[in-house]
Amino acid sequence: MRVRRVIVGLGLILTIVAAGVGGVFLLTRGDTSSPAYAENLQGTPMPPTPTSTDTPRASLVSPTLTATQAASPSPSAVPSVRLAVVGDLMMARSVNRECIRQDDFTWPFHETASILRDADLTIGNLETPLVTGCIPTDFGMRFCADPRTVDGLVFAGFDVVSLANNHVLNYEQEGLDETFRLLSAAQIVGLPHGALVVYEINGMSVGIIAYDDTDWLLPIDETLAEVEKIAGQVDALIGYFHWGFENQPNASHYQQDFSKQLIDAGMDVVIGAHPHWLQPIERYKEGVVFYSLGNFVADQMSFRRSMESVIVRLTLERHPERLQIDYELIPMKLVDVGQPRPVTCPAKYACDFVPTLDPTLP
Repeated sequence: MRVRRVIVGLGLILTIVAAGVGGVFLLTRGDTSSPAYAENLQGTPMPPTPTSTDTPRASLVSPTLTATQAASPSPSAVPSVRLAVVGDLMMARSVNRECIRQDDFTWPFHETASILRDADLTIGNLETPLVTGCIPTDFGMRFCADPRTVDGLVFAGFDVVSLANNHVLNYEQEGLDETFRLLSAAQIVGLPHGALVVYEINGMSVGIIAYDDTDWLLPIDETLAEVEKIAGQVDALIGYFHWGFENQPNASHYQQDFSKQLIDAGMDVVIGAHPHWLQPIERYKEGVVFYSLGNFVADQMSFRRSMESVIVRLTLERHPERLQIDYELIPMKLVDVGQPRPVTCPAKYACDFVPTLDPTLP
């Protein structure tokens, strides 16, 4: 239940107060003393040396302010928040065309909406501007989708979508502005590069901040200082990063080092998108890094790995001495022209593409 929004400029802090109490999905994290699969992350490419610092970044227009009353949690309950997190939402090309053909923009989420809605917060990466007059096509790298795509996002229960990615300006600032207006009118928070949203849910404050680092131009020291400042003001901080190399099974050494620095600075969960393939999950100290969650909705049906993803059921519990982070993975595969469907495995995590993500999973 969304309760209040405030947005301040573009450096910006967007605050949403929400309330709700529900069940908790837990999966014990196990030993957190060292990364579980560092050997899987070796031999990955290094990013090129940046040659420019003038990459355009998205700006933001303010949403309409609304306000209602928030309920207080029971004082005896352990403060907790349940999240459903997915990777890339590529609503363009054949996905867009199929929605138009069926006259049903909820179609991509028919098999997953019940899972996504069963959370206090649902988060993904919207890698497609929503543009009036978008011409349907099955080809090309200039993405757009019909404005009615927002109906599918609402149907699926999305609360937050990252707009910090390399396709958000495919239709210039005008396309981003329209996307943001559509999302805001539908009560969905769109986060461009550097934007932060803070939720108050069940007695916990949870911050979500989005970054586009596909060009490796993110100022590391400034970003870490920003993370440290924000982390001191919330109970849990989640970073959604667009980074890495496309069609690669592992994160780069740059990402591995940077993610550890982020956790050392106070970030609790690091979530990645852009490679379009699932990549390993790393436990570092008390934090968790999901380097890439792969394609959740996409028409990339040529490679098996581009068709595999997971929904992460993430549970955050605030204990007096620490933040407990538990998660469960729900394996997914794309069918038709880009609809994700749960995979039936012979046993929990027995699908062939899941165990390598985190060998500590039971």
